[in-house]
Amino acid sequence: MNPNGEKNIYFSYRSFWPEFETMKKFRDVGVNTICFFAANTKNSLGEPYCQYPPMWLWHAQYDFAPLDRQIEDILAANQDAELICIVDLNTPEWLVRNLAFYGMIFDSFTELGRVICSDDWRKMTAAYLEAFLRYAEAKYSARIKAYVLACGWTCEWMDYSRGVESSEKTKAFQKWSRERGLPVPSDIPALSVRDRAVHDDLLRDPERDRPALDYWRFSNEAVVDAIAFFVKKAKAVISSQTEIGVFYGYNLELDFRSLISRGHLDYERLLALPELDFLLSPGTYVDRAMGGGSGLMGPHGTVALKKKGFLHECDQRTHTYNANLTPFVNLRFDHWADDAATLAGMRREMALALINHTSLWWFDMWGGFYQGEAVYDNIRRMKEIWDLYAAREFGPVAEVALIVDPESAYYFNQNNPRTAEFISNLRNKLNRLGAPFDVYSFNDIASIPDFGRYKCVIFNTPFEITAKKGKVLRESVLKSHRTVIWLYAPGISDGKLWRPERVKEWSGTAFGTAGISSVEMEGWRSVYVADPGELTPAILRRLAAAAGVNIYCPAEIPVFANERLLAIHTATGDALQVNLPRSYSRITELYSKQIVARNAAAFDFRFSSPDTRLFELAE
Repeated sequence: MNPNGEKNIYFSYRSFWPEFETMKKFRDVGVNTICFFAANTKNSLGEPYCQYPPMWLWHAQYDFAPLDRQIEDILAANQDAELICIVDLNTPEWLVRNLAFYGMIFDSFTELGRVICSDDWRKMTAAYLEAFLRYAEAKYSARIKAYVLACGWTCEWMDYSRGVESSEKTKAFQKWSRERGLPVPSDIPALSVRDRAVHDDLLRDPERDRPALDYWRFSNEAVVDAIAFFVKKAKAVISSQTEIGVFYGYNLELDFRSLISRGHLDYERLLALPELDFLLSPGTYVDRAMGGGSGLMGPHGTVALKKKGFLHECDQRTHTYNANLTPFVNLRFDHWADDAATLAGMRREMALALINHTSLWWFDMWGGFYQGEAVYDNIRRMKEIWDLYAAREFGPVAEVALIVDPESAYYFNQNNPRTAEFISNLRNKLNRLGAPFDVYSFNDIASIPDFGRYKCVIFNTPFEITAKKGKVLRESVLKSHRTVIWLYAPGISDGKLWRPERVKEWSGTAFGTAGISSVEMEGWRSVYVADPGELTPAILRRLAAAAGVNIYCPAEIPVFANERLLAIHTATGDALQVNLPRSYSRITELYSKQIVARNAAAFDFRFSSPDTRLFELAE
């Protein structure tokens, strides 16, 4: 927290490696917040995350001299540095080997789900965490502004065990079932049971697939239970002004083969944890190219509503990025092609964070990402803009809301590739709406103070509508001449029974009706889409415009906006007319500082190829 008791908004630099010359260049353009990783373990390619020696050496044996060296080296590069410290809670390799001798396998990186219910693992890991934090706070509390607690696959609390049991997890599942008055199983469901979805190989039945529904809910809750355990341990040691964050809540990114088993669906309960200050995620990996909209991996509206912070990790590969960890090991990805793409891409990511009031860091991974005078001139200007606007919360203006429902997400067979059409593919299409959109959880609806401004509401997973949810829909959503778009099977389950006839009761269209069906209901319009793959950006734009949504741009391009700032990204340069929801006294493009219009509700602007522009809309 800052001295005013508000959440910090970070604009920062991060690298796995000690990139001191790059740290100096960031310092020279005004960036003094640096994130570093105090790691003990190896990454997904089998290479050490950190080029400093491990600190957790044996049972209750720690050597924090490498932490001192890492921080001292950073301060030598930037004496004004403020720090974000990622703390590695993954099980060191020596401990995995040691415990395997006794028949106990505790590899939290590859099999988080098999570990998190173990009291022994929690105690050993908590002892290391507490020792680390006591040492760091005693020497560096004035420098360290936040800690990020990292564990699981890629240190993002992702479970790659596919639900496999351990003796501790089986006991914990039995206890979980007993506490909820459910039948107590002798074992966890077999793979064939927990992966089964009897309806079209896509959705689970609330009766016939109940063992899988219950087990996967338990598995996701177990991950959050573990996170909460360590967050509370950390909060008891550190300064009350120091923040704690975790990577979690990727339910707009994890879909095919990952939606349920990775353990990220219980984010609502995690956000209710008072000791937690912020969540983090990389920008989406599936819409990063020029012309794409990027995007946060979780429902940012929910995060903001719960008054938590969010940090957007910008690890998009620039045209200069280094893919080589060693002469033999590399991690190659699609990347931005040249200087122009890198500048446009970085501006897009900054605009996404700034307009949504999140923090960000520029992730240099293995170095080389940020090179050249043009890049640093760009960072300098972005930081100047950031300093002017980031601390000021401007009101939202989106008239489209995407409502996600983690409770219904458990119904999916994540092994069916069609799941992507409901989640990341839909988000990517909305990125091309030409208008901003917000993302919330179903359970937020009654708490959103200005829900009335949403003229078009999309339910991507509306499969389970209980009596309680139905009441919320009738009281808050299905009215005010709003357009409501339902995907595939709204209300097909009431939480107890599979009833296809309920789809027509909610949407006005029979379950499975092909195409896109629009029905005028009592005071609202229902649009039923059996196959979300049929939705295109053009169709979404047409439906939104018919609902009265202001479409800012005639092209299918990303638009981010709040009541004061507007960002537009395009891969192809052209002169575009931008239509605003109302008139503004002055419209200024902030990178060029050009006033583009006065007393106008529309303006023309010629974009480069590619380009991202950020406009201030003055009253």
